[in-house]
Amino acid sequence: MTRITAPLPTISLAVLASLASGPAGKTAIDPKTHHCSLDVYIAEAQNRAFKVVQSDPQQPPADTAAVSDLKKNPGEDQQYVVDVKT
Repeated sequence: MTRITAPLPTISLAVLASLASGPAGKTAIDPKTHHCSLDVYIAEAQNRAFKVVQSDPQQPPADTAAVSDLKKNPGEDQQYVVDVKT
């Protein structure tokens, strides 16, 4: 089996800055999993609108972090399927 490698594309700082914040709030890449840490909101529907009853800023990808650490193992190329039902 031959592994094909290619350099990653260069992304400008302006593009990165535009990706860091959006309608859902701040977005950050978790260095251990390369997944996003996101603001999480729990809301109730009331009178055709949502009322936020709980907000948790910058929640890390805990499910993926339980099985992957790319800072410790930077060459890891395993695809994980995390069972979130348990």
